[in-house]
Amino acid sequence: MNTGGPAFPHVADLVQHSPNGGITTKPITSNGMTLRDYFAAKAIIAYHADGEFSDSEDVARWCYRLADAMLEARKS
Repeated sequence: MNTGGPAFPHVADLVQHSPNGGITTKPITSNGMTLRDYFAAKAIIAYHADGEFSDSEDVARWCYRLADAMLEARKS
């Protein structure tokens, strides 16, 4: 499944203090949500813009279909 990769990758330093007073840092990478999840989250806002609500499973399926279409459109 194409997830589009990470939407908000982030590298941060983990600072560790040792008992002898030394400090070391270690980079930690967080991929955050996938681009597919991000697109689906944006789609749900559009879906409910008219104030209509329906079955949550139907909404989720619709949002991910739209997210998949957006990922496909990025290829061209």
